[in-house]
Amino acid sequence: MNAELGTPVSTSDGRGIGTIDALIVERTTRRVRAVVIREGFLMHRRVRVPVTGLFVGAEEDLRCDISASHLASLPPFRAREVSGDLLTVQGSPSTPVSRSITATAEAAGWEEGRCDPRTEEMAGMVQQTDRDNAVVEPGAPVVDEDGSRLGRVERITFDLRTGELGSVTFRGGFLGTAELAIPAAHVVVVDDDRVMLDVTRDQIDRTSVSPY
Repeated sequence: MNAELGTPVSTSDGRGIGTIDALIVERTTRRVRAVVIREGFLMHRRVRVPVTGLFVGAEEDLRCDISASHLASLPPFRAREVSGDLLTVQGSPSTPVSRSITATAEAAGWEEGRCDPRTEEMAGMVQQTDRDNAVVEPGAPVVDEDGSRLGRVERITFDLRTGELGSVTFRGGFLGTAELAIPAAHVVVVDDDRVMLDVTRDQIDRTSVSPY
């Protein structure tokens, strides 16, 4: 199953959480490592869920391996600029600690959503910066390799099993009104402030596929 920005997500016991609000993409492999879910309808809160903790429910809906009671105690997700590089920050921004997703986190079960987030171990993992991953949200500029803007991200699809990107959809073309979907094979850079493609404006129409 593929998922994308805007896909609704429920807890393992079927409670609706919200929709995928952003993707956390590993810069080197361009694979989605986690999603940011915007929780709630009136009082919005953003939480991070690893892709390995997502699965397809009995009703073909997207769920995460976290119960409703477990989800309520997850700290909020925040992204901010700490230094010259744009970094991913989870939890309190006052205690940034450099890190990458390591075997330690996987061994503790965090990548599969099994840890109690109230433990010190979990708190330490989520209150860290991540130089390896980019946070991609709707509205991020889509550019060619010369830096010329082609449009802005509307949707990005990815494979739940592998985290591989499927396609990037944006509005472009004449007057910027056409909805264009470019296969991920043409994505060369994914960063916090841009998605770079190896196609030019003149090549877009020939490269685009159906966005649905």
